[in-house]
Amino acid sequence: MKKVTASFRCPFCAQSSFIEISKEELDASPVWSAVSECGHCSLIIEKDKDKYKINVPCVACSTPHRFTVGARMLFDRDSLMLQCPASGIDCFFVSDGETARALMEESDGEIARIIDLHGNFDTDSTVEDVLRGSGDMAIDSTGADEVEFYNPEIAADMLFLIKDMAFDSKIGCSCGNKNVDMTLKSDAIKFFCPKCGRSLELFTRSTSDRARLEDMSEILLT
Repeated sequence: MKKVTASFRCPFCAQSSFIEISKEELDASPVWSAVSECGHCSLIIEKDKDKYKINVPCVACSTPHRFTVGARMLFDRDSLMLQCPASGIDCFFVSDGETARALMEESDGEIARIIDLHGNFDTDSTVEDVLRGSGDMAIDSTGADEVEFYNPEIAADMLFLIKDMAFDSKIGCSCGNKNVDMTLKSDAIKFFCPKCGRSLELFTRSTSDRARLEDMSEILLT
């Protein structure tokens, strides 16, 4: 049974928690949770078909964030870092125990540096931050930082879902082309196949738009 270490910070006491998890443990129950050191907040992971919905406490903005990831991204990567959409600060880490602690310490240093410079957190995270560490995804986000999203939090969540799908090679066109282009609009994400001209547009306005993407097993241009 392969286990990884998940870590997060409590927004109440600011202490870091490190919890070992396995795919078997998460699959055994529809909802898995772990309480922070002080007992005032919880990390919650819900099983949803072949994906996991992770509700993470956030020390940066004090608002829990929801991320949806596949099993491969959660358990097969060397490390996974999820960011607060408001601040760009990493709020959740998954890796082996030693690496998870090192990543948390590095993030602690970054938080201290930002507070020293600005007195608080910078709440202007970018799309490039959300897509950081996406590996070999064939998605061009050039000019993404100039986009003012209608609903930034929903857009950030959906971009992370897209990153997860790209990691599992689940984005492509029915003509067989996997190298599709992506254009970011204020209220939508548009995919375009440069080979055959097919396109697909996903709105990023509301929770129902996010739920629609969460229910998709792949993004296929038809």
